[in-house]
Amino acid sequence: MAAPAAALTRDEAVDHCINKANTYSYAQVVEGCTVLIEAGDLSSDGQATAYLLRGTARIELRDFGGAETDFTQSLALEPQENAYLARSVAYRSQEKYDLAVSDLNKAFSLNPSNALTVAERGRVRHQQEDYAGAIKDLDLAIAMDPKLVSALAWRGDAFMTSGQSDRAIADYTRVVELDPKYTDAFLNRGSVYASQQKYALAVADFTQVVTLAPTYAEGFTERGISYWALGERVRAIADHDRAAELDPGDVIKHMARCMRRIFANIELETAYAACTRAVELRAAPEIVYFHGVASLKTERWAEALADFQDGLNRDKQRAGAYFGQGIAKLRLGQREEGEADIARAEELDPKVAETYATYGITP
Repeated sequence: MAAPAAALTRDEAVDHCINKANTYSYAQVVEGCTVLIEAGDLSSDGQATAYLLRGTARIELRDFGGAETDFTQSLALEPQENAYLARSVAYRSQEKYDLAVSDLNKAFSLNPSNALTVAERGRVRHQQEDYAGAIKDLDLAIAMDPKLVSALAWRGDAFMTSGQSDRAIADYTRVVELDPKYTDAFLNRGSVYASQQKYALAVADFTQVVTLAPTYAEGFTERGISYWALGERVRAIADHDRAAELDPGDVIKHMARCMRRIFANIELETAYAACTRAVELRAAPEIVYFHGVASLKTERWAEALADFQDGLNRDKQRAGAYFGQGIAKLRLGQREEGEADIARAEELDPKVAETYATYGITP
């Protein structure tokens, strides 16, 4: 049995928590601050600082409840702007938005010249879906500091989600002028361009995303969608492949690999394997349905039949499942039953055959 790790000395704890916190891992900062707090011999100011620093490290470790408790302890000892700001982050991260706004108001009352406090309040109001309130706060923050990149980016987000696309683009453009490495601004501006069907501009922005963050799966996913809209199917499929490789636990990314190939009628065995992986991750009705489509495309008639029967066991009114089941039965020689299923599908949805035609599948 390994010997337990030796406790930190006081000097080591001071280094971990206060003097050299930036050189240690967040877990080590928590450890050092804990040693100092539990020793009980710090001054009131020192104790407040230790709680503040431990809470900040816990934020980075995504222990938001622990961080909230630490910031509350710090504020009880010494009410200060930084602690209110920090606790607002812990509240926001736990979706305690009203409490976050309250703390930001307190921080602002202590320092009315801090534009970032106003911007953070706008960010929280955006998360509350109070878009008008968010934009009002972010307008004020930008008036206080016209080069505050985070405020411009968050106002762009508020404009985007409230349907003000051109104003969102203007803000994101200003962000990347000030900070050419602000990945999310490129990502979000690309999304707005895509929503406006300006796919070439969207591709340019998503290319910036994957250049700046080559392991960011969403950048490849979004670029793949825009490439597809431009008719560049091979590039689109390559991007969806890369996204799934980077985020192998995401069902939707495997579904994209599958369905893009089915629509393009290429690499059907790869499509089938991708849909199979998606079902392994989550056997939801829609995913099993598309696995059935992939099974039809690869002439796995019995598997397709099982998939569509699964769908009908969950939803007897699903036209696509009846249609797919009917085709599988036809291919298996069960003509009368297959024709009956297809007729039932067309009763439920007169356009179901058109949908299957987009997959390249006809009776």
